[in-house]
Amino acid sequence: MNHAPSWRGLQQCIAVVNSAAELHTLKVLVIDDDPVSRTTVASLCERLGYSSLVSSGQDGVVDRIEQEQIDLVICDWELEHTTGLDVCAAIRNRWPDRFVYFILMSAHSAERYILSALMAGTDEFIHKPLDQGELSVRLLVARRIIQLQHKLQTLRAEVPKALRESSRDLRAMASLQASQLPDRSVRYPGVEFDYFWMPKLYVSGDHLNLMQLDEHTTAFYMLDVVGHGVPAALRALALSRVLSTHPYEGVLIDRCKTSGAARVRRPHEVLNILNARYPMQEGSEVYFTVVYGLIDARAATVTFSTAGSPYPMVQHPSGSLELVGQASFPIGIVDDPGFEDVTVPLQVGTRLFFYTDGLTELRDQQGQQLGQEQLAKLLQDSATLALPSQLAMSRQHLVNWANGKPADRVFEDDASLLAIQWHGLIEQSQTDDSPSLAKRLLAQFGAHAHQTPEMTEPFQFARRKDNSRVLLFTDRPDVDWLTGNLKEWGYQVDLVHESEQAADALRQRYYTFLLLDLASMPRDLEAFLWNARGQGANRSLFALMLTRPENHRQMMRALLAGVDNCTLVAYSAREIYIRLANGLRIADYHKRMINKNNILKSLRHDIEQDMQQITHMQLSNLPDPQLSYGHVQSRWLFDGHGQPSRHYMNIVDLGRDQIAFFHLSASGSGLVGATRGWALHRQLTAAAYDQRNKMGHEHRLLRPVNVLSELNALVLVEQIRDLEFAMVYGTLNTQTGEGSLALAGYPLSCIARANGCSEPLGAYGPAVGLSAESEFREVGFVLNAGDRLYLVPPDLFDQDVANHLFEQHADQDLESAVHGIGLALNERTGGVEVSLLALQFGQYQPVRETALDANTLPQVSALCQALPEPFQLRYSAGCHFEVPMVLSAVSDLVENVDHCLARFEVSEEQRHAARLALFEVCTNVTRHSQSDVNQPFKVQVLQTEGEQFAVLVQDHGAMCPSTEQLSAAHEFDFVFDAEDDDSVPEGGLGLAIACQLSQGFESRRVGDSNITAMLFAKE
Repeated sequence: MNHAPSWRGLQQCIAVVNSAAELHTLKVLVIDDDPVSRTTVASLCERLGYSSLVSSGQDGVVDRIEQEQIDLVICDWELEHTTGLDVCAAIRNRWPDRFVYFILMSAHSAERYILSALMAGTDEFIHKPLDQGELSVRLLVARRIIQLQHKLQTLRAEVPKALRESSRDLRAMASLQASQLPDRSVRYPGVEFDYFWMPKLYVSGDHLNLMQLDEHTTAFYMLDVVGHGVPAALRALALSRVLSTHPYEGVLIDRCKTSGAARVRRPHEVLNILNARYPMQEGSEVYFTVVYGLIDARAATVTFSTAGSPYPMVQHPSGSLELVGQASFPIGIVDDPGFEDVTVPLQVGTRLFFYTDGLTELRDQQGQQLGQEQLAKLLQDSATLALPSQLAMSRQHLVNWANGKPADRVFEDDASLLAIQWHGLIEQSQTDDSPSLAKRLLAQFGAHAHQTPEMTEPFQFARRKDNSRVLLFTDRPDVDWLTGNLKEWGYQVDLVHESEQAADALRQRYYTFLLLDLASMPRDLEAFLWNARGQGANRSLFALMLTRPENHRQMMRALLAGVDNCTLVAYSAREIYIRLANGLRIADYHKRMINKNNILKSLRHDIEQDMQQITHMQLSNLPDPQLSYGHVQSRWLFDGHGQPSRHYMNIVDLGRDQIAFFHLSASGSGLVGATRGWALHRQLTAAAYDQRNKMGHEHRLLRPVNVLSELNALVLVEQIRDLEFAMVYGTLNTQTGEGSLALAGYPLSCIARANGCSEPLGAYGPAVGLSAESEFREVGFVLNAGDRLYLVPPDLFDQDVANHLFEQHADQDLESAVHGIGLALNERTGGVEVSLLALQFGQYQPVRETALDANTLPQVSALCQALPEPFQLRYSAGCHFEVPMVLSAVSDLVENVDHCLARFEVSEEQRHAARLALFEVCTNVTRHSQSDVNQPFKVQVLQTEGEQFAVLVQDHGAMCPSTEQLSAAHEFDFVFDAEDDDSVPEGGLGLAIACQLSQGFESRRVGDSNITAMLFAKE
């Protein structure tokens, strides 16, 4: 008799399941050496919406499962060459973290066969001959569980997809940071060392290093920047350059400025320098802790000083372990922290351990911190091992403490440990791999030499279960035997008797299992289970129902309602135990998937925050557009599209009317490029104020070509693979507009002239860091009023496109022009990071011409009457010109004056003489009067009633040479030395020649103005 639900009812359930559009077709593999049986089962699977494949069990089924991405396996127990149990075991061993639902079919119905199947890892057991209704229900249950796995996998996959670019950048940056850690193969006098460095998220705010300062002194440090992730890592890398022997940034060596003599600074001196250099800013919580020490090989001592670091541990050759040092403030917290040195004498075999607080604050799943005492016990348990083995064992135990694998675990904070062992100079050649060290310690101090009276308890690293809570929902009065067994098996059991109680309990607490032991099936079981999973604390709750074999209909109804599994043997403790164990396997899988998903979400959140902080840091270090430098204003364009950029730029005020400017692009993309570029940006900016630095403005060699040569040498010293920089560096006089620049792997810069034309600027040079033989060329330039200098990185520069963009926006103000150029570049590049620096000198003002009328002509004539005899004439007409005090305006002025002279019917010969003389006078005024570039000067052309005309030039700058000086000069020093210009006669003309070209020449101070007057004949 068939006790299963009607086939019509099953068909309705199948239709509901298959109508869910979001469910993709699942693949089932039917394995049976009976062709009729496997065809029948495969056909039923097809009707249930599966894509079915068949196998006789002889064609490498496990490999086929992987190739075809099978979701469900239905396998017969007895096959020709193997068994279903072996197939199941092979699947579980091949993919421990992949879920494949496994149903075993068998003609055996005894309890021992059922238990054997479940213990082998099968998810379900079905009797042969197959009941079509039961198989259909079992397949529906399998579908629901498999789809839950797929949903979890999809959720997990969505996060890495969004993080792919950032994670790749983070891994590259982690590799860069790891390359800056000590090389374990390097040997230092008398010591061996080892360390482990465990970032929370790829990169770390912890950093450590060792370096040999002289023949007998080895320095070491370990620092911990508050926070974690990229911002902390960038600060740690920057600090590593300060804690070095770098000639300009390093503070470990004190070099005498006069004699050049050098001495090694004591640890407390180094920390005091750091404390003064990095005070904690108001409103900021950025600070760092550090321990810095010196190992003296001759004296066999180590001297160190700490700033907020945990107490170092010293493990003596006897195995005893003690904390040394004293309490101290982190760097920058107080003005006078009172750092002190601590000296420890060294014996052969002495080990020192320095660590960050992220290590002792490591928590297990119960929230318990590791602490210093537990760390000390851990180090003591492994004291007789060689140093690398001791650290490897300690690291693994720490990972076990956190209950995770290094590849999967996201720690709460960065954690690092540095271990140093003293061998003495005689035993320098003994290596870490030699077993004689451990043998010598054991022979000398005994097998228990590592234990101390204070710390003798063994260190326990127990794994805690967190998937062991069961809610038992029963309507039976006597279930003590069941609750007793569950507790004995390690489960925590809560008992309820009503549906409402069960629903409340499932909402309030996380249960792994819902165990149903009901004499009468609730009519609303399906709704109850739906709400339990939809509104409960555990969305993947595993429901197991205890049923009797004779109550087959009830079992089918329970499975259709959403129960995950039912027992097949009446109240068999062994079957319940195995069913729960298999359920726990699925629950563990769910838990791992959810935990990994949560970890990835947390990782994404942390990475997004890091990216925002890095972008904010880059933006905050851009030139302030509100600042002006003399007559120079700046605007920039910087758009990394929400990601860190490898482009950097800055303007540095060097004083004395000089500024330095640069734009650079570092090798590497994303965070790697941003990290490398940040180091060079900081170095260029800080170097400008360092008198020792050849790139500083106090140094006599400050020229762009020297700066690039010095940078090239410093970058090559770093010996970092593929470390190159493309950049432009230049200087500019903010009063005259004169400047120079040099290029390194950069395209030609561009000057957009105020008249709308543009011209390339610079000479190509190799990238910085490419070769020690690289040579750079320097090019001078002059910016006139309204001229703009554009600096664009290589990946955005196209000469024709750039010229078009710059000329197109020439008539706009600088801010509007840069904004418009940025929109055009963004549209052209399609999402590539965009960066541009623009400098403008003064404001362009066209020559203004007005005719002198009856009111203004007498005023100008009065100026001439105050001049010597040749100029005391009667003037009948004239023109007034105003022009900005810039060189570029002189040509326009001369041209306008020439038109005026043509109207006055002046001969071509005299017009030519007047043009030359006026050009020389005006160029000397613009170049040497030191007047405000935005302050116009005035030129008047006066026509006499006779056959003469006069030209007056008025300015408010410094006095040009007087007439007496000019008459005494055979060749005057003020010579126009502009670059090739068609409007300038070859070789230029001095003021003395201008004096000779005119019939009268006078230059004098009248009030607060300078007046230079020239008199010419019209014929």
